[in-house]
Amino acid sequence: GTTAIEVDGQYEIRGLIISDNILDVGSIFLTVKGAGVQGLTFTGNTWYGRRNGERGVIKFESGAIRSATISGNTFSGFEDGTSTPTNFIRVASAANVRGLAITGNGFSYCDNRAISLDDPGDATRTTVVGNTFIAVNGGGAAFTDGCENAANIITTS
Repeated sequence: GTTAIEVDGQYEIRGLIISDNILDVGSIFLTVKGAGVQGLTFTGNTWYGRRNGERGVIKFESGAIRSATISGNTFSGFEDGTSTPTNFIRVASAANVRGLAITGNGFSYCDNRAISLDDPGDATRTTVVGNTFIAVNGGGAAFTDGCENAANIITTS
């Protein structure tokens, strides 16, 4: 598949701001690997489309995630359930979370958890607050257990 923005390199990328974009062709929005990111702000973006079985529209594959904020975005697969992504935000076990805040986003129509952290230890350093989840995982868990969370709205349809 295609990726709109890919961050990779031997040094952390600092102060990256991704704001007010629309991606409606179903490609991966952001992939972070290599040394990682510090001070990432991902806000006001919209992703809509098909990614059959894709694990992550925003993917943290490796490296450090320090003081990253994902807020005020909209992520939506198709309501008919065809070719929806498995997750919208995925943190692989090779990534090292040191402060990830996921707040005020809207997530709808994905096959599994909207937010997936492969390493349970990363969940304790991740905050999920004030998000809306609609029809994710058939109404089951919207995000990985163990995240600090509050004021999320989860509906089955």
